[in-house]
Amino acid sequence: MLGPLTVRRGTEEVPIGGPKARAILAFLIIEAGRVVSTARLIEGIWGDDPPSKVQAALQVHISNLRKVLGDGVLVTRAPGYVLEVAPDAVDHLRFETALRSARQQRAGGQMAAARATIADALAMWRGAPLADVIDAPFTDPLVPWLDERRALAGDELVELSLSLGDHRQVIADLESAVSATPHREGVWAQLMLALYRSGRQADALAAFQRARASLLDDLGIEPGAELRRLESAILQQDPSLDSPGER
Repeated sequence: MLGPLTVRRGTEEVPIGGPKARAILAFLIIEAGRVVSTARLIEGIWGDDPPSKVQAALQVHISNLRKVLGDGVLVTRAPGYVLEVAPDAVDHLRFETALRSARQQRAGGQMAAARATIADALAMWRGAPLADVIDAPFTDPLVPWLDERRALAGDELVELSLSLGDHRQVIADLESAVSATPHREGVWAQLMLALYRSGRQADALAAFQRARASLLDDLGIEPGAELRRLESAILQQDPSLDSPGER
């Protein structure tokens, strides 16, 4: 799911079929372990304009998917179908499990372990989520949600690196991140802090001005209170901004 839809049996990639079959399977994977009604499947795959024989088309796709997936995986259960797979067989579920584990490690003070866990979770991504089924209506809210989960994990990875004193190592990635998503104030804050902790106070203040210009030019708003407070703290060289290892 974390990239083009791929099904593997061991190390072998299994051919799934055409766009509609892939979309149906993706929908069922997202709802793995839960029954998806026929009506919901049709709406999620074909939207408001299904073909006249959509029920028959759906049954053909389901039959073909069963042949690909093997016995007992795609099960008929009123009022529709359910995909019976273990959670660790689905990459987006493994991703979420890894994030929960990292947060538990972080809460227990295991910062380096938490960073390694999140790095492993992010390594599961192979590209844009569901890149080959994005025309299906059900992906409209799902793809942005998956993208946001990936972005939040990236933010947490940077926060952990900053807490471990690795501020210089994250600057290049943060510069790329603010270029790609210039309206995310939290990422600008991380960049400003990383620059400041690297002895680059002027660059940190310049980053604030870049963030402000982007927000004003594109959205017509000033930076939020947290970003403004960070700028003030940098101007005052507030000791609370120092790296934990430097206090």
